[in-house]
Amino acid sequence: MWIFQTHYQSVLILVADIWFIIEKNNVRIPEAKKDETKPVRIGKIVVWNSSRGFGWLECKGERLFVHLREFKGTEIVPAEGVEFPFLVGTDVHGRLCAKGVSASLVNGQVKFTGWLLLAALLFWPIAGMTKLPVAIYWPIMQMIILSAVVFRLYAHDKRQAIHHALRVPQTIMQLGELAGGWPGAFVAQRIFRHKSTNKSYQSIFWGIILIYQVIGADLFFDRKHSKEIWKSMGEFEIMEQIFK
Repeated sequence: MWIFQTHYQSVLILVADIWFIIEKNNVRIPEAKKDETKPVRIGKIVVWNSSRGFGWLECKGERLFVHLREFKGTEIVPAEGVEFPFLVGTDVHGRLCAKGVSASLVNGQVKFTGWLLLAALLFWPIAGMTKLPVAIYWPIMQMIILSAVVFRLYAHDKRQAIHHALRVPQTIMQLGELAGGWPGAFVAQRIFRHKSTNKSYQSIFWGIILIYQVIGADLFFDRKHSKEIWKSMGEFEIMEQIFK
């Protein structure tokens, strides 16, 4: 029992401490590119003419013209009341307007199929937890807490990315996922549209999920396959002591 509780709690403390350091030391990265010298703002569409493809954003009491061509991505349909990150630019006449509105910076949502997929992915890990030598509420509670921490890290990293500020190291986020916070990462990737198109990151992320599926199924079936592996390694007695 002590081994499993100490593992989850120590990783939780490590992830929380590193997040706290990053949050307290919010230092901007030097902005080398010209496009990054403009601060990103958040505006709400107050007027939108869908037939003509333009409208006005309002930000801090100021209205700015925005054209449909400034929205990068076809999955988002501009409408009144919708908030978008944007950059302030000028049109051909030198008037201020909204520029570089990026669909990737707009929060999304977890669709019903996404929740079903998450539930399916949680089946074997939770089933395996019932076979651990600890009360099941311990690993479940720790997974929920770690998921909340990882979700917060994603939100923080997305905000830092928008403002070109100090980012959360990927290894920290992956460590939190490996420790049990991968469900929070699953949800965060869809809500914040963050890390979802990074192929190298996604390969590691789904590798972590696969590990949880394999270990969960193995635990549920009384470690049938892993026992054979540990026997071949000559470490069977040690593992049996751990699981007592």
